[in-house]
Amino acid sequence: ISLNHHHPFLSLVETKENFPTMLNTLNDVLRKEIDGAYLLNIKLKDNDRVITMTFQRSNDYFEKVTYYLVLELIPHRANLILLDKEKKVLFANHYNALTTTHPIIKGMIYEELPNMEAKLEEPFNLPFLMIVFIITPILLFLIIHLMREDSHQILHQ
Repeated sequence: ISLNHHHPFLSLVETKENFPTMLNTLNDVLRKEIDGAYLLNIKLKDNDRVITMTFQRSNDYFEKVTYYLVLELIPHRANLILLDKEKKVLFANHYNALTTTHPIIKGMIYEELPNMEAKLEEPFNLPFLMIVFIITPILLFLIIHLMREDSHQILHQ
């Protein structure tokens, strides 16, 4: 898992190695909570960049404990959130205040990111786009051309 600020990604590797990281707290929490757990499910939300992994392990009393590891692999907002079986935040790489659109606070129930496609309130207006990207450059070209002709006429008088 790379939470690179510009290009976060998830990659599967065949070797069981410890990769160097600067996030010691993250490693400690993941080792404490999901070390020895079985990966039960991986879910990709709406073909978006949010992946939820479901883990299960036995605790010291041989009770099955479920955890969710949510990876928000969104550039400039990458985050890793560990949830309990009730989807309460146990740990997050980045916490967000209640005043944000996506609050993440320890002990609070995790709310999924809103679907990015749902934010478009209106579909693109094709006639408007045609005006902006096709007609406007043509008009600018004609104006510049007419200004050049006027300047040549003034110079030749």
